Amino acid sequence: QEAKLLAEIKQLYKLNSTYYKLYKRMPDGRMRCSYNPVGSKNGRLSSSRNIFGEGSNLQNLPPPMKEAMLPDEGCFLINIDLSQAENRIVAVIAPEPLLEDAFIKGKDVHRRTAGLLFDKPEEEISDEPGSSPLGDGTKSERFWGKQCNHALNYGLGYKKFSLRLEIPESQGKMLVERYHEAYPGIRNNFHRWVQESLRATRSITDPFGKKRIFLERWGDELFKSAYSYVPQSTVAYIINNWGLKKIYYENPFRDYQILNQVHDSILMQHKIPKKPWEFQSLCITLRMIVRSLEQPIPWQVRTFVIPAEVKIGLCGNEKKMFTIDTSSEDSISR
Repeated sequence: QEAKLLAEIKQLYKLNSTYYKLYKRMPDGRMRCSYNPVGSKNGRLSSSRNIFGEGSNLQNLPPPMKEAMLPDEGCFLINIDLSQAENRIVAVIAPEPLLEDAFIKGKDVHRRTAGLLFDKPEEEISDEPGSSPLGDGTKSERFWGKQCNHALNYGLGYKKFSLRLEIPESQGKMLVERYHEAYPGIRNNFHRWVQESLRATRSITDPFGKKRIFLERWGDELFKSAYSYVPQSTVAYIINNWGLKKIYYENPFRDYQILNQVHDSILMQHKIPKKPWEFQSLCITLRMIVRSLEQPIPWQVRTFVIPAEVKIGLCGNEKKMFTIDTSSEDSISR
């Protein structure tokens, strides 16, 4: 109990020192950053304080800080997100049929994974806090499925996994091994393909033909770096080329002000529509953005699509925003 209290105090201290105090130093109430277009080896943008020493990394904000991010007066926020993009890409290129089937059928992937971890029908998996005895006993069964889906595709070992989630190593090892037993295609196909490509050419090529050469020392750290390349490079290409460039340069989207890019999502603001034709125009342009992001992605002898989800709201915390159907004006007006 004391350790948990100390962890909460540390978290609150970091939130205050890293974010709240920084925000107070902004005289006009705006949080800024500078984006580096070559900030990542996998094509992702990175962000940091700008050349005037203002702001911070806005791509890694905690939920309480996101909730403090508000649109300008008379505007609302729009967040367009590629739905579980990296996980979908791994499912396709592995391939891992059980994981891909969940995406194709629109199933709750985290619930499916939890069902396989705990040997239960996915319909019986609980998302109630405290329904799983793992860790400190306060988390749900679905929570552990979600954590495994987010962490274990790129070769993370059970010791680092346990440390990250603050659980005993015995529990971490159990989750890691059961995850790979449930989805054998990730290790047996995806990881093996990456290693064979490295042995042959020391390089990996993503679906769009972008090649990265890996010169690091041969071993597990090299493999882990290479496992993440195709998923992250693919998502970066889609968000930057099919998303940001289209919104910024094409005339129909000049009313959208881009505020942030967080690897697989774009945050914008737009004036609140008041007239019927404004609602219609908004829906049309949002549909155009979604269609641009949902173009077919080539992979070997097939193609696949990553769905884009649109949320709107009055703060930057995605959990406080509302998912909308861009094909319906009523969805936005509500």
